[in-house]
Amino acid sequence: MERLRDPHPEDVTLPADADRYLRQNPDDAEVREARERLPELDQSE
Repeated sequence: MERLRDPHPEDVTLPADADRYLRQNPDDAEVREARERLPELDQSE
């Protein structure tokens, strides 16, 4: 959760880590809200 509170640009695995966590803990509203503030995994155009 600490990583979600203060994400850094070089922490490229954070979105995937949050998604993985939410698959096992879908009712964690705090993580879900933080994940929504992160960029999407696929940033290709």
